[in-house]
Parts: sequence; structure tokens; C-alpha cells
Amino acid sequence: MPTRALSFSHIVNDKDNYMQFDSKKEREDLASKLLNSDLNQEKQNLYDKARRHFAQVEQQDGNKRLRIDRVNKSDSLEKGSSKGYTLPMTDLIGCDFQRHIQDIWKWIMDDTVSAIGIWGMGGSGKTALATHIHNKLILEEVSSDIKVIWVTVSQNSISHLQKVIAKSIDLDISDEFEVKRVAGKLFQAFKEMNKCVIILDDVWDHFFLKDVGFPMSDNQIILILTTRIRNVCQGMGCKEVIEVAPLDDDDDEEESWDLFKEVLGSFREELSSKVEDIARNVAQKCEGFPLAIVRIATSMKGKTEAREWSHMLECLQNLGNGQYEVDKWVLPILRSSYDFLNNKLQRFFLYCALSTDGIFDDDERDRWIRRFVYENIDGTRKLRVQYYEGYKILHKLEDHSMLDYIEGAWVINKFLRALAIGIAEETCKIMGKADKNLTEIPSDDQWTEDLQKVFLTGNNIQTIPNGTCFKCSQLSMLLLDCNVELNHILDKFFNNTPALKILDLSETMIERLPASLFNLKCLIALLLSGCTKLSYIPSLGKLKRLISLDLSSTAITEAPTGLESLVNLRCLSLLPAEKLKMSAWLLSTLINLECLEAGWAQCSTDVIGQGTQVLKRLEVIVAHFCDISAFNNFVSFLAHNV
Repeated sequence: MPTRALSFSHIVNDKDNYMQFDSKKEREDLASKLLNSDLNQEKQNLYDKARRHFAQVEQQDGNKRLRIDRVNKSDSLEKGSSKGYTLPMTDLIGCDFQRHIQDIWKWIMDDTVSAIGIWGMGGSGKTALATHIHNKLILEEVSSDIKVIWVTVSQNSISHLQKVIAKSIDLDISDEFEVKRVAGKLFQAFKEMNKCVIILDDVWDHFFLKDVGFPMSDNQIILILTTRIRNVCQGMGCKEVIEVAPLDDDDDEEESWDLFKEVLGSFREELSSKVEDIARNVAQKCEGFPLAIVRIATSMKGKTEAREWSHMLECLQNLGNGQYEVDKWVLPILRSSYDFLNNKLQRFFLYCALSTDGIFDDDERDRWIRRFVYENIDGTRKLRVQYYEGYKILHKLEDHSMLDYIEGAWVINKFLRALAIGIAEETCKIMGKADKNLTEIPSDDQWTEDLQKVFLTGNNIQTIPNGTCFKCSQLSMLLLDCNVELNHILDKFFNNTPALKILDLSETMIERLPASLFNLKCLIALLLSGCTKLSYIPSLGKLKRLISLDLSSTAITEAPTGLESLVNLRCLSLLPAEKLKMSAWLLSTLINLECLEAGWAQCSTDVIGQGTQVLKRLEVIVAHFCDISAFNNFVSFLAHNV
């Protein structure tokens, strides 16, 4: 089961073990890196304490932080040595935190689990949880014989990882240049220890532990890793995996507000009751995301006027318009997750994030996967196979912490949606305005010549007025579905969109389709599901590239003329067009049909059977029967004639 996120306020442990640095510059560089990390709240306070009390680090490219336990160079490495230093730690708030600590601690003490994974989206508190375990191992008497090593892995090579670990256990490998020989030395060093816990933070890909030099077979080494990718836990052989999910803000818990208050600290006392109510709403608008809560609360310290807090609340309600703290501190962390995806995963993530207000059900999922497949259709492969690949892509995004499945619904974090909108704006080829409460289509200047995809799903657009005819020669996808008040589109609207491939007008009140639509020779998907006022469709004869035609839940009673010309049609949906009549001959002309959703269509059992008998590529028939007798007759007909 997913567990709730671990909220935190910054605490640095003042212990007698002072931390050593090779130079003042190294200390300054480390402090600066910490200030840019997602775990810190009290910037200046952390800066001062980090300079005095943080561990020696290995310099690393990029802006990733790297924290490593080391024994003092003057100390000899003893068997089972536990020498090391506590790391800057966070006080975690959240009802599941103690249970997580207890579970991980039990697994370590009982020697029952050799590898433990901590998985969740960037900024959710994975590193904070691992840090608590690290420091508990060092400070608890019961674990005094356990050596503890911390390494931030990021996307470094095996060779780099070996060097860092060798230094952390004071092993000299300066005379070795072969990865395998270094692995042998590390293997021998670990075998001489009683017990060792290795914490690998920020792991992006799985690797073979033996290639590094970890002897994992005898439970002398226990591995704990944090990652944004669930498959990494599986690939590294984690027997137990903890998912760090958003904070709980249900009726009984207000963990986001608890964290927000903790970060504000004494500054909260300066807020009036009116301002505090606004601050509580600000915390709720962070949707349980610890990184955002910490950054925004930190930025609001010392601000006591209602207008300042109201402005922040408005910014969080309209993240697509930009917000400094989010743009600077939150989105870059999430952008690294997006950049790690391959091209197809990136495109599908943008497709999902720009199509919704953040929550969608399984029916919407099915529709979106189909649309995505149509946009990238492979004419040589079965639709069924391509649909299946679409579902695999969806679940890969879930594995990469880019979306979640909670209580029967798919959820995309609002900050990930803000990231998607920002990426779309960067390209200048995508208009992402789904669920924005628009009452009119966007202004002329937004319909640029090189625009390729338009997401206008779920708005309140009523009509596309006369004179509207945008010149978008590269536009390939237009989604106007779920504009439930849209009742008219100008006849000439599609005159200047010759490349349009996907048109979705589902769940609108359209009564007739614009004439220019039927000249779209590149159109491959015409989706009209739920257009309950639509009773007539002109000839489809010119739409010869059409692959998918969805007429489900429309008022159409006669099969559209020209349907027999659609020789490339592979999916026809008539669900549950109760009054639609279609002949067996017409069905038999759709020679490439793979999926027929007939529903309650007024096609007799014999008509459907006879019409589909010659369709050699047909794999799926979806039909509703009024009683078991009709169903049995249909099955019997297929058994004897198909």
C-alpha cells in the first residue's frame, strides 16, 4: 500500500563529532549546495551549521548533493567499525513516519532483508527518511557494531561509485585501474566487516551489486536505496519497498498545514487570524507535496499582510502562469524526472498532463490511450497490440513517479502539470488550456502557423464565432471534447488546417458538423462520442485515411453515406446507438475493420454475423443483447458461419 509522504522541518544535530574539511572553499561549496537542496528550510541557519558540522564530501559535477560517511583518516579500519558522523537530519511529521522507521529498523536488526527500497517522486521526502535511518544506526547503542556508509549515486558511473565507497571505508585503491580489480578489493574489505549498511541515495538505474564489490549473499551487507523509479527497486532486488506518497489532508489529518506551520516557526505568531486562514489555504493548495510546502512556507516568513498571502494563493491556483518560488526551487527537481524519460514517455506524459485537471478515470484513460495510438499509428501492426503498448507506457509513467493510481482514479500532481504546461510553452507548438474555465476559444495570436497540438478539453466554450478561421497549417490534433455547451462551429473553421489528423468533439452539444471538416484528407480519427444532439453526418467519402470513427451515444439513425469508402477504417464504435440501422453489406465493405462496437444497434443478429463474416482482420466485437436467447443465437451463428 502507498504510504503518506514524510513532512519535515530542518534540524541539525550538534554532536561531539566535529566534521572535517580539506579546505575552507570545500566547506563553502558544500554549504552552498545544501542551500539549493530540497531538504533545507532555514537557509541561513543551515548555512552556519553546515559550515561547522557537515561531513567531508567528494566534489561532484552538477547541482546534486553528495553526502558520504567517513572514518577519520587517522583511525584504522577495524572489523565491524561503526565510526562515522551523523548527517543533517530532518524532523519528519506524518502519521506513517514512525512505522516506516520501525519497519526498516526491524528489517536491519533481524537480518531478514538484504535490500530495502524507498520510492517516490522527487521532493517527497525519501532522502529525509533514509537520513533518519542513517543517523539512528550511528547513534543507537544496539547498532554500535554496524558500519554505515552513505553515498548519493545520481547518474554516476560504477567506477565513480567505487572510488567514493573506497574512501568512505578508508580503502586505498589508487594503484588499481580495472573496475573488476577494484570490485575484488571492495569485496574483500566488506567480507572482513561484521555488518555494514550501505545507503544509496538518488539512484536512477539499477546495476549489478557484484560489479561494484558488494557481497550481498550472506546478509553481511544490507542495502537501502532511494529512487524515483519503482523498477530500480525491483532491479536491485529489494525485498521490501516503501512508497512515499503525498501528505494526508483528509478530514482527520492536516499534515500539509502541520508542515507549513513547522517551517514558519515563530513567524506564525505574527499572523492575524485572517491571514492564518489564507496561509492554511496556501498549504492545502500544495496538495501534500513536501518540497513545495517547504519552499513556499520559507518564502512567506515575515510576510504579514493579507494581500501578500492572497497573491501567493492565487499563484498556486494558476500555476501555469508562473510563480517564482515554484519555478526556481520545485520545477527543476521535477524537470530532471521528465528529462530522464525516453521520447515516447515524454510525449505521453505531456499528453496526459495537458488533457486533464489532474484526475481521470479508467474510461478517460482508455480514450486517451486510443487517441495517442492514432496519432502515432503504425499501419503494419494490429491496433490491439498498439493499445497494449499504450497501457504499458501509462504504467511506466506510474513507475517513474510521474502519475499515481489512487482509489480507482489516476492522479497527476499539480506541480507536474505546471511542469507540462511550461514545457508546452517552451516548444511554442502546443497549446495546453484544458480545464481552464474558458468561455471563448483563445485569441487569434495564440493560433500560430507552427502550432501542432491544441488541448481545449473540459472548458465552457459555447460557440466558435463567425469569421474564425485560423491558419494553422501544421495543426495535427484538436481536442474540444467535454465542452458541454459547445453547439456551433463555423463552416469554414477547418479550411486552413490541412494536416489535422485527430479531431475530438466528444461530449459537446454540436448539432451539425462544419462543412470544411469533410475536406480534411489527413484525418485519421473523428471522435463524436456523446454528441447527443448530432443526428446527421454528411458524406464521409473524402475521409479515406480515417482509421477510427466513434459515433457512440449520438442521435444518428442512419449510417453515414460514404462509409463504404473508408477502406482504412480499423475501429468503428456505435455504442449504444439504439436507433442506428446498418446493413450487412455495409459492414462487409469495411475490409480492414479490427474492432466493431455495435452496442444496441438495430442490426439483427444475422446482420452483424453476416456482415462480419468476411472481415478477416476483425478481432473484437462488442455488442449488447436484450436477453440470453439473443446472445446464444449470435454465438451459434458465429460458430457455424465464421
